[in-house]
Formats: sequence, C-alpha cells, structure tokens
Amino acid sequence: SFSICNRCGYFNIGQEGQMYFAALGIAFVPQVIPSAPLWMQAVVMVAAGALFGGLISLLPAVFKFLFGVNEVVIAILMNYIILLLTDYLLNNGPIAKADTLNTTFILIAVIAIIIAYALCIRGTVPGYELRMIGHNPKFAKACGVKTIRIVLVVALLGGVFSGLTAAGEVMGVYHKVYNNFAVDMGFNGMTAALIGKDSTLGIIFGSLILG
Repeated sequence: SFSICNRCGYFNIGQEGQMYFAALGIAFVPQVIPSAPLWMQAVVMVAAGALFGGLISLLPAVFKFLFGVNEVVIAILMNYIILLLTDYLLNNGPIAKADTLNTTFILIAVIAIIIAYALCIRGTVPGYELRMIGHNPKFAKACGVKTIRIVLVVALLGGVFSGLTAAGEVMGVYHKVYNNFAVDMGFNGMTAALIGKDSTLGIIFGSLILG
C-alpha cells in the first residue's frame, strides 16, 4: 500500500484509516446479506474491504490535485476521523458477528504482491511511468504521461491493499471488528517498505523481519 504509491511520489500515510473504514464495510456485509452462504459472505466481505479502503485512499489524492493540499496532512487527519467514526459505530451497537468465517489470506497476500510487482517491474510501461512520476512529475507530464490519472489509480490501489489487510485481520484473525485493531499497522507496513527499499522481494523480507 505504501510502496506502490511511494514509487510515483504519492506519500500514502493513511493505511490505518483505510483499514478501519474497510473494516466497517466488512462488518456490514453479514447484516446486508444474512441468509447468504458463508463462502459468499466471505467473498463479498473481501471485496467490500478492498472497495472501502480504496475509496478512502482516493480522498487525499483528490484534495492534492484539486486544491493543492498536501496528502500527508489530509491522510493523518482522516486517520483520526475514521478511527473516531469506527469507535462510535462499535460503541453504539455491534455490527460484527463473532461467528464470521475463519479464512486464510495467504493466497490473497501472494496475489497482491504479484500485482504490485507486475505494475512496478522494470522494463514495463507502468513501472517506467510510476518511477518517472516519482522522480520528476513535471518532466513526466511534459512527456505525455497522464500523471494525475496514474497517481489516482495508484492511490486507489494502495487503499485496496489496506482494505485486503483489514479483511485478513477481521475475518481471519479476530472474527469481529473491535476498537483500535489496526493501531501502528500502517507504520509497520511503511517500515517494511522502507527496509525493502520499495522492491517487491525486499518488502517480503522486511515484513518477515518485523513479523
């Protein structure tokens, strides 16, 4: 989530807020489709987590390009707002069930890593454009690269990865949403990305070291 955005110069520091918002989307799924089979609920919950995380990740990018506001400021403020929103909703009536399907998310993590690697690999057009925007956005724009569209897509993708992480924590570990479940997880992810110097293999080793 942090690394793929960092490659194109977008400092995505809103992972915790993305995960909390994704968790709300995940927790509402059993309330919306209570009679659906558990496997179907699980699929919709993962999709909801990715969607909610992605949408929240887009907001700082939109403010950045429309109003020139630094994305770090917006993301940090949103982390607090969404955390308080999550606390309010959880404290005023539980929205998650304790018997949610226990799911292993290793496969999803592997797929996410492959997608990130495919987008960022050297020798590909997307990877080249991401690095060009990250190093010099004005030069990239002058060369015809659609910088704003690419950064928005990458911001969305970064939030999707955060949402998938929330789905793994909520559905595969705790089986419910509780206050502060994602504390420091965003910064741990950033640390893993920085340890690995944004390379896919390096991020894996960085994650294992922190784990």
